[in-house]
Amino acid sequence: MRKLNTLLAVILFVSSSVVLIVGCQEQSEPAPPLPAVPPPTPTAPTDIPAPSEPEEEYVPDQIIVKFKQGTPLEAQQELNEKLGTTVIHTSPSAGFKVLQIPKGKTVEEMVALYSEQSIVEYAEPNYIEHLSPESK
Repeated sequence: MRKLNTLLAVILFVSSSVVLIVGCQEQSEPAPPLPAVPPPTPTAPTDIPAPSEPEEEYVPDQIIVKFKQGTPLEAQQELNEKLGTTVIHTSPSAGFKVLQIPKGKTVEEMVALYSEQSIVEYAEPNYIEHLSPESK
């Protein structure tokens, strides 16, 4: 039995050596060369304008004003009358006021006039917000 195992081991060794030798001697055809890729050509700048900041939209005849805390209501009303504005909404939580501006005046002009007053915390256009498709 021992001789049979030895004989099988020798046969296995010889056959694997033959396969190895024959496999190394076979020559395969070389792979075809890859096609040449031309280098990228420089391109001229396009006439497409660069993206710009989107223009902010606002209500054309309204501004938002917040008076400084502690400003008497009479002082607020006096300034509004002097500048020809009308309060159309007061935020109960934030305290700002939406003002209707007089005809013939621009939003920018009225924001500037209110911003320079010592009793005003801030004045800004009444911006229009749009929901983006991602937020729906």
